[in-house]
This record gives sequence, structure tokens and C-alpha cells, in this order.
Amino acid sequence: MKREALYRTVGRVIPMLIRDWNSRKSLDSSDIGNLKQFGFEMSTIMLLSIVIKPLLIQAADDDKDSWIINFLALLVTRTGFEYSNQYNPLDLLNTLTSVSPIKIKATLFR
Repeated sequence: MKREALYRTVGRVIPMLIRDWNSRKSLDSSDIGNLKQFGFEMSTIMLLSIVIKPLLIQAADDDKDSWIINFLALLVTRTGFEYSNQYNPLDLLNTLTSVSPIKIKATLFR
């Protein structure tokens, strides 16, 4: 059995569950796995943006000499910016499907 793409499963299952909650009994193991993975990823992004980002930025402001804390604050800020500010819908697709969207854009302009 082929496994369906993660976000396609969420887009298919959530409206189905809103219409009929009892249809959750008909979900197979790949659907349940995709929903669990989606929930884990979204909770990690929320934890990153709500808890870790403000703490790291505050620590980086307090200690200008620690390059590790400043680097982590920059990394968390950059990650939050990539997830929240998409200029082009294809940028969102590249962020979700690739390790580095910059790498894909660089190969397109060769």
C-alpha cells in the first residue's frame, strides 16, 4: 500500500471528520500516522515560535559576547520568518518539500 502525502491526508481527512465524526473509524494506519506526524510538526512549530524564540532572543540581547546564543537566536528568528512570511506560494512549497529552498532556486537559474 502506498502512503499518501502528509498534507494531502490532512486536507482530505479534516473536512471528512467535520462532516461525519463517526467516519474516523474507517481511517487506515497511514492516515492515522500522517495525522500524528502533522500534529507533532505543528506543535513543534508552535513551541518554537511561542516559547523558545522569545527566550532565545531575550538571552541574546542580554549576552552580546556569546556567539552560540546569538547564532541560535538568529536561527530561530530565520526559521520563524520562513514559515510566516511567504512572498510566493512556491516558496511555501519549497520550504515544505526541501531541505533548503535556496538550493532549489539556485538550480532553477543555471
